[in-house]
Amino acid sequence: MRWRTLLLMPLFLGAGSARALCDWQSGYPAILTVPDQVITIAADAPADSTTPIASFETPRLGHNIFYTYCPVGTEVGRRVIGLESYNAQNKTFKTNIPGIVIKPLWTNGLPEWGGFPTTVYMPKVDESGYVYFRFPDVSGYKVEFYKVADTLQLNNPAGDLIMPPGPIGYFYLIVSNDPNNYLSKLALSEIKIISTPVCTADSAKTVNFGKVTAKMLESGVSEKLDFAINCKTDYGNYSATAYITTDTPSYDAASIMVKDAGGSSGRLRITIKDSQNRALKVNGKDGEQITSTLSQNSAEFHWTAELSAAGLVQPSAGAFSAKAEIIFDIT
Repeated sequence: MRWRTLLLMPLFLGAGSARALCDWQSGYPAILTVPDQVITIAADAPADSTTPIASFETPRLGHNIFYTYCPVGTEVGRRVIGLESYNAQNKTFKTNIPGIVIKPLWTNGLPEWGGFPTTVYMPKVDESGYVYFRFPDVSGYKVEFYKVADTLQLNNPAGDLIMPPGPIGYFYLIVSNDPNNYLSKLALSEIKIISTPVCTADSAKTVNFGKVTAKMLESGVSEKLDFAINCKTDYGNYSATAYITTDTPSYDAASIMVKDAGGSSGRLRITIKDSQNRALKVNGKDGEQITSTLSQNSAEFHWTAELSAAGLVQPSAGAFSAKAEIIFDIT
């Protein structure tokens, strides 16, 4: 007997006698399932129909399926279940998420993978007019997901369902249009996608209090601290919460301690107030939130920095300085 391998197809070998149809010899059909998955993607990921954002495989079949005495020309192939074509040339299909497409693939154990749909007719391998058909134990499926739009339309930050769980394709023998006639079937578990926002914050800010006298410090000297952050999100809008933290907090984290010209850090302090004139802790635990900012628009914060005396001892004359960091939480 002579074995012959076709690219991405099961194996065929010659038979020496005549039958009218394929005869089942051994093995059994199976459903191969992609387990639960979560895809995470950045909101600024480019649209790309050639590089998948995620790829998942099923387990392999694990056993051979044999049919004997199949007539030359018997049809075998792959079909999808309930999928709408997106790009027939690329063999991709639409999902629940506009801008995300799926590409189901099958392999017979070789490095190459073949898409859906496809049809092959069993070739002649000898003069008998019949072939043995082996559906290999190492066969299996893979699904690839592609982002094909610049912006997605997502709703649930905990994960949008890309496709409902269930079967989406099958490998058939003889009858192509019956999903219940399969050698193996490709099914999905729950596959979700989460997008992370991508943001650009203002550059470092300098608050210049100018020349300050002891008299001015008695009532405090205030300067504006305005800043913004701009985020791209796939959820339509975003919320931004800003916090402030410093390496030189007061004992109660109510203010930033300032180093005067003499090197002392206990004579001046800066209190930060948000746009509602609410004093913020400078340990990163108090913050101001701006909600419902449209994607690629700026969330603008208008804070105030108030310099005042921290005690009865006057600071040394000359330049003084302090540093703090603004931290954002984006949802």
